[in-house]
Amino acid sequence: MKTRNPYAPAWCALALAAMCCILSCEKDDAVQQNGPLTIATIPVSDTLSGFITENTLLTARRDWRIKGIVYVMNEATLEIDSGAVIGMMHGGGKEGNAYPASGIVVFRGAKIVAKGDSAHPIIFRITDSLLYRPDAWNGIIVLGKAPSARTEISISHQPWIHAGMGYGGDFPDDSSGVLQHIRFERNTTRMPAGNRFESGIHLISTGTRTQVKNVEMIIKKRRPLN
Repeated sequence: MKTRNPYAPAWCALALAAMCCILSCEKDDAVQQNGPLTIATIPVSDTLSGFITENTLLTARRDWRIKGIVYVMNEATLEIDSGAVIGMMHGGGKEGNAYPASGIVVFRGAKIVAKGDSAHPIIFRITDSLLYRPDAWNGIIVLGKAPSARTEISISHQPWIHAGMGYGGDFPDDSSGVLQHIRFERNTTRMPAGNRFESGIHLISTGTRTQVKNVEMIIKKRRPLN
């Protein structure tokens, strides 16, 4: 006759609890190693305009277009996959907007993470002949939280800039994101006088953790064929 161990169920329960604890610790370690999990939305429309207020992902599987100025705000992150191609289009504007423009403006506290690589750079390509006018602008402006060496940077009277944007702060090691292996087409001429930005990439009060490297600026001397 076999004797039943009255402590067997308890030992089984302890063993199961220990196994669950080990699995839970392993899962937690994996999350720690991989960094925090983020959720991003892939836009339904291929053409972006207006405001981005939530984490957004532009994949390399689709061709994207930016119509006018796209503002990344509300501490959202705009992530762009390596190999993505983004067409720049004039967005019109009030009363026809005498200053054609297209690009991205990243608000203070928001981020852009555009991490291309040498084999698959991220390309911002002009697809609208209006952006080759001498008074046109196309580019990326990133506004950060770090102290600025300059006491004043003229932003508000750029005709394509949304009013009320701030920059600077007390966070010298802040990060506004990553711009890596970017191929960017720019205009052929300088902007006219009047404190307007030239076409290209501008970092204003971005912190030391903002990463920018391998950015290629290509001057297009011919109009697109569209």
